[in-house]
Amino acid sequence: MVVSKKINTKQNIMIKSIWGIGLIIIGFICIVLNIGTEDFLGFPSIGIFLIFIGIIGLFITVFSLMSDKKKIIDERAEHIGYKASRVTTLVLILTLFMTMVLDGIHTITTPYYLYASFLMCFYILCYLISYKLISLYN
Repeated sequence: MVVSKKINTKQNIMIKSIWGIGLIIIGFICIVLNIGTEDFLGFPSIGIFLIFIGIIGLFITVFSLMSDKKKIIDERAEHIGYKASRVTTLVLILTLFMTMVLDGIHTITTPYYLYASFLMCFYILCYLISYKLISLYN
């Protein structure tokens, strides 16, 4: 069986590092320009939230560099992952469509950031469920 090796390449590490540093810089810019000063997800401002997320991203990048383990994924797992992502994207599109329809019937008063965070959690949950179901029947 042909096996593909998924490892952290220098390009992946650079992209993750630039993303983390970029979030930190954007957070400092938001603090300096006094943008988003109200509470955001338990943080005093959006700038502090972005700085926190950037630091977490940099920590994850450093920890992935320290790991010597190479992930070996066979073609079956890749195929199941592709199928699960297609199913999850379809569920997301249908959910967004139903949200638009329900918003037309009755206005949704949930704040956007809260709606988006719940939607992302729903997306991840749908992917996990669809991956498990496809791996059982494939």
